[in-house]
Amino acid sequence: RTANITSFTANVSDNYNLKNATLYIWNSSSLIGTNYTNVFGFNNFVNLSFVLPREGVYLWNYLVYDRSGNFAYSTNFTLIYESGTLSMCRKLDVANTYYRVIQNILATGTCFNITANNITLDGQGYWIRGGGNENGVYTVNTTNIIIKNLNMSQFDYGIYFNSTNGSILNNTINNNDPLGIDIYNDNNIINNNTLLLNKNGIRIFNGYNNYITGNVFIKNNFNGGVIRIENQESSNTTIKNNILKDNFGEGIILDHADYNIIID
Repeated sequence: RTANITSFTANVSDNYNLKNATLYIWNSSSLIGTNYTNVFGFNNFVNLSFVLPREGVYLWNYLVYDRSGNFAYSTNFTLIYESGTLSMCRKLDVANTYYRVIQNILATGTCFNITANNITLDGQGYWIRGGGNENGVYTVNTTNIIIKNLNMSQFDYGIYFNSTNGSILNNTINNNDPLGIDIYNDNNIINNNTLLLNKNGIRIFNGYNNYITGNVFIKNNFNGGVIRIENQESSNTTIKNNILKDNFGEGIILDHADYNIIID
């Protein structure tokens, strides 16, 4: 596939001489379009292309005629077209995809719900802004998730990871209540983010071997810890080279959490 030009291939065969093949493409409601080619011989390879109009789920098949007037349809196949560019809030559900935000986005609930593994969400410096509820980025039971270069504000949780591991890099997270970043899992990297004016900054709950490094925390304003490591399962967290400035209440809280490292 190049851009939204997609190739559809099939092997066709017949006891008589083949004549032509027509590609049909439709979505859940209507036919989107067709393409056509002549075919020769008893066994041939068909490869037709079509410009898909937008992202979405498509169905396609081939109708093939031979020179005796016989015809047959192929099996129906499903194609999910995902360009990776984001101009609105949506579910990110195609594994191994690099998603890019291409404009500022206003959200009415959770903006990005990540449901597949090996996904990168690159905000490219754009912002997502909520209505004071739900999540900027939400993901549960996923692996190797990267959130970077995204500005997010006015959600319940800026970023919510549950049973997820990955990296949160170079984001600006502000004015979220109750938390800028909430992590319920092991082996995450939180690096080079700016968190300001949130009720609380970062919480790690039941998470092992997480890294909180090189972040800046400014004017986060609730007496619950700018960085809070909570529960006995939350151990071996490294907190290093962070800047905490003009926050209200405790800076770092270790609540029943053992064997954690705080440097600089």
